[in-house]
Amino acid sequence: MLILWQTGDMEELFKEIKHKKWFFGIRAEESLFFYSAKYFNREAFTNKYYKSGFVETLLFPLKNDYPVRVFNLEQAKAFHQESLQKALANPAIILEFIEQDKKVWQQIEKLSQELETQIKAHDYETSIKLFQDLVAQYGQYGALFFINFSLGKEMTFNQAKFKTDITQILQKHNQWRNSVAFSEEKLGQVFYDFFELLVNVRKIKVTPLEIMKYLTVWEVLDFLADKLSNDDLENIIQMRQKNGYVFACLRNKRCQGALDDKKIIKQIETHFSDTLKQEQQIKILKGMSAFIVKNKIEGEVLVIKDKNELAANKIDLHNKILVAIQTTPHFIPYLKGVKAIITDEGGVTCHAAIVSREMKIPCIVGTKKATEVLKNGDTVELNTQKGIIKKI
Repeated sequence: MLILWQTGDMEELFKEIKHKKWFFGIRAEESLFFYSAKYFNREAFTNKYYKSGFVETLLFPLKNDYPVRVFNLEQAKAFHQESLQKALANPAIILEFIEQDKKVWQQIEKLSQELETQIKAHDYETSIKLFQDLVAQYGQYGALFFINFSLGKEMTFNQAKFKTDITQILQKHNQWRNSVAFSEEKLGQVFYDFFELLVNVRKIKVTPLEIMKYLTVWEVLDFLADKLSNDDLENIIQMRQKNGYVFACLRNKRCQGALDDKKIIKQIETHFSDTLKQEQQIKILKGMSAFIVKNKIEGEVLVIKDKNELAANKIDLHNKILVAIQTTPHFIPYLKGVKAIITDEGGVTCHAAIVSREMKIPCIVGTKKATEVLKNGDTVELNTQKGIIKKI
């Protein structure tokens, strides 16, 4: 079993985490495999383009098995500042990175199709090779996604600083951002199908979903290389189901594996839990205004945590204020007549922000905990000029 630190280094790890400034991410991450795969070789790839380097991250289930992401605050600020300087010097740089992203994703789609073909043919050995190639491409995509997100964020917030009109460039960035949700869903199904083949061939007593939820990309690759046994894999999953885990990707440590030591998990959870509790108890939420209206908006809340609820329950959003973790293209047919949109996740370039501007729907994004603080039937008041939501 691969881990980041030996047991004797746990105290050193916790001290390092305590002495750094972190901020909570605004997106849930249900899969440890997917999250770690986005960091596969990210340091090497990011360092090719950014002097500030990649941004350190932690992932750990904190409440009701809810996976919480935190990021190094100072490093994130430095990364975004470098993005702004690059964009000011050459606004078209974001188009260059989007083009790179498209090429990588075309390769991912090609490999995905080939992998699905081999899975259906039950060709296990060929499937392994394609899976390894797919993971390598996905790691590069993870780095490009963060670069494009950072560039788009800074350009959107700082349009007045540019000497030329960047409206068309930002529109192309919005188109790219809108395409992400469906693409990642398709890839998730391919990984699931591969893990189903893996479970059947290797006779592992786990499910594909358990692999995706509790194993890192490095542990899966080590298992495929016979560095981990069936018993190793089953024991890791059982331990993380029982104790939880901490995935830590720090610059001075190898970004490989996850920690399932009970003591360090408890220390990290305790360190961050007070901040999270304070956020959840707040009656006034603060986010970012995506589409501003001058008047305050008042209305009844309808919370949608899963896009599948929309079709399954024939949800009527007319004259309601939609509250969601995030919106995806699946939401668009249901948004006609919506009074306003509030999301946990996202920034001014997220899907909800883009759609709200196109459909002229008042919108506040990036509240972090709206879906937990607000309940169906609550009445809220939105001040979109200040990005404030108040329960009334």
